[in-house]
Amino acid sequence: MNTIREVGIEFEKTHKRMAELANSLSELRENYQRAKALYENSFSRHLLEIKAREPEWTVQEVKAQATNLAYDDRLLCIKAESAYKRVVNEMKMLDTYLEGLKEHSYNLRQELKNLGSN
Repeated sequence: MNTIREVGIEFEKTHKRMAELANSLSELRENYQRAKALYENSFSRHLLEIKAREPEWTVQEVKAQATNLAYDDRLLCIKAESAYKRVVNEMKMLDTYLEGLKEHSYNLRQELKNLGSN
């Protein structure tokens, strides 16, 4: 990117991508929170059911069995969290990239200004 125009085009493309990600971010966050709540409820329900059904089991045995039974919900939670964090990280990366573009654009304008004054 050697011209201000090229930097401006790249800035617009990056800004547009960030807007697209921002629109999907709230939905991904809701999906993650929903999946997390589903897992926590499932795990708690299994804990209570196992404890009532098997009162002689140790706490570790009860937790292990509840973890096994809530495994599918945990996988959904992990997938939703991963998707959410991926978009958050991409937003951070694009924000850093925009800052670099702004600095590069400023430097190009300063060079043009200096060339014009010579």
